[in-house]
Amino acid sequence: MTRSRGRLAALVGLGFVALLAAVMPARAQEAKPRLDGFMRLRADGTLEPVDKSWDVLPGAVVWVGGTNFTDEVQNVKVSVDDKPALVLAAQVDRIQFLVPPDTKAGKHTVQVEVDGRRSNTLSLKVVEPTPENIERIGKRDAAEFEDPGRSEIEKKIELITLSVPQAISERGMTVIRFSGKAQLPEGCVIALDLKLDGEPVGNAEAEVIAPYNRSSDNFQGQFGPFRKRMFSGNYSVEAYFRLADQPAKVRYRFRKELGKRELAKLSSGYARNYVYVGNRTQEELEKQELRKHFRRTTDKILGLLDELETQFSLAGRADPRWHKSGEGVDEAAWEAWLKKRSLKGMSASEQREWLERLRTEQGPLTPEGDFDEAAWREWLDRSWREEVLALYRQHRAYVEKWQTVRFNDAMLEMESLFGALIKLSQNRSRYIYEHQGLAVDANDARPPGADELRLGVSLASPIGIRRTVKRILTEIGLE
Repeated sequence: MTRSRGRLAALVGLGFVALLAAVMPARAQEAKPRLDGFMRLRADGTLEPVDKSWDVLPGAVVWVGGTNFTDEVQNVKVSVDDKPALVLAAQVDRIQFLVPPDTKAGKHTVQVEVDGRRSNTLSLKVVEPTPENIERIGKRDAAEFEDPGRSEIEKKIELITLSVPQAISERGMTVIRFSGKAQLPEGCVIALDLKLDGEPVGNAEAEVIAPYNRSSDNFQGQFGPFRKRMFSGNYSVEAYFRLADQPAKVRYRFRKELGKRELAKLSSGYARNYVYVGNRTQEELEKQELRKHFRRTTDKILGLLDELETQFSLAGRADPRWHKSGEGVDEAAWEAWLKKRSLKGMSASEQREWLERLRTEQGPLTPEGDFDEAAWREWLDRSWREEVLALYRQHRAYVEKWQTVRFNDAMLEMESLFGALIKLSQNRSRYIYEHQGLAVDANDARPPGADELRLGVSLASPIGIRRTVKRILTEIGLE
């Protein structure tokens, strides 16, 4: 009896172990991401928690630390008050994101989503980009890159500080002037970047022209002049010192004065400050203008998509599989075919409306219901594709008047839609020709104007295009 109980206990134990083995991985996979707090990056690449008084400007780059993240950026989403924020980098214990540039001053809720699993929330304080706040936060951010563990000689040669840059209008052009102090030998070259919403706008170099002095700047320069329009907003100026990029005579001087031991400890210097171009009212008006451009352009893209699918659907009525000349169309077979293509993703009511409308149009068909190749080519090559290219060129003309664009990711996605439309028209036309037993037309092998566009192969479906439009409008705050 005792032996039987022992066997039973062993079996139960094995069953429990097997159950744990099955359940624990599932639970690990289902573990929700957890936010521990906002972090700041130190000079040695480590992160440390910020204190409760920590605040940021609109458009700031922010680190948040936690657990159960992923290093696959495409699977990470960050929201600020339910508004999508651009994710810049991700690791298993940290995520870097951009605070939406139009975020108002006040406390905002930040949440992370990893592979569809949502985290707890944190409160982020955003302040107005006043000159005082810009200067204060610029100095604080630059100080974050000072490593308290460095030797005195390293502190002496690394430190860079930036004075508050100035935006100046000269003869209709914009110039961003900067200056600062560098505890570096004369002749050293400092590289600088100008950014808006984390995207590069311009770059410059400045030479250290005098010994370090607490009371006066010893390097200066400018970005520009920029002849195109500058979006109003909070721009960052970032300064870098890299010994490897210095002129040979400067590197020789470092080696001579410091020696190999101290030189081996040398790392790069960094500083950041901010300059506001324009004003808040102007910034809001420009964002409204840009959002109207997105709305107008995406509406026209969806209109062109509907037109393409209408003509393709009508041309499909002449498919020999359900149409014989003079005998009519097998409507059920044609509708079943449509539901796998042009009608895919539509609701039942939308499908009914689409079919009712199609039955009132002739499209590229002869009076007998046969495929009219000449009418198809006239519409596709000399009307529809020309409209797509014209819309793309209008869009590019709008973009080119600006020095840089805002909502950069959304803009790139929208530009891919023009290529997706042309690619979809290739696929649709080739399909019709194949089932009509016709040779592929030269304009379908390489559509005119295709070299101007980025052919968005992965988006070349009605569902893909519509989903991309919705994502774009959500990202820029229109849905």
